[in-house]
Amino acid sequence: RFSRSGSDTSQEDQDQSSVGIDLSQTFFSGYSIRATIRQTRSQEIIAQADYELARANAGEIVCKAFANLLFAQEQLALASITADRRAQNADLVALRFQNGKEHKGSHLRSQATYKQALFEVEQARRSQRVAQRDLSGAMGRNMFDTLIATGRLETTSTTEAPDFRRIMFDTPEYRKALEAIRSAEQDVTLATSPFYPEIGAFASVARSG
Repeated sequence: RFSRSGSDTSQEDQDQSSVGIDLSQTFFSGYSIRATIRQTRSQEIIAQADYELARANAGEIVCKAFANLLFAQEQLALASITADRRAQNADLVALRFQNGKEHKGSHLRSQATYKQALFEVEQARRSQRVAQRDLSGAMGRNMFDTLIATGRLETTSTTEAPDFRRIMFDTPEYRKALEAIRSAEQDVTLATSPFYPEIGAFASVARSG
């Protein structure tokens, strides 16, 4: 700090300055510092588990959307093939009906079957557009992007039953629950820490003139 003082009648101004440093060190604070460190560590593990859960959920949504789009594309392809075959069959029945070799009921039924096939094609096309938008949304892209799914989904299966107990200990939900219990235990320590004495040291050095 630095200051200057004086008056109108005085010949000289007086300068005053001071400098100092304070040091403090806590040796024991009723276990509160240790409890705070452990609780912060538990919160870090919980945040990491939340991140893993969010990533797993996002991956699951994308996989489902991809599978739905792949299924919708195959359904549209099958519906188109069916419609083409029913169109050929309807044309053949129409020619036979015109030549008098087929009765009117068969002709009308073939036409109705063909129109039903066309409706199924449009229905499959709408389902494909919905699946494309779902996949775009799951990937964070524009909802109106035209996506095409290629490839196939493969899963690995084993004949042996998995060790569910070991798997349970590796799940983010288990780690979250375990760290929540540990964090609650540290809350108890923090609540009882004021009842313990606090031990520390304090030093101060200053000079003025």
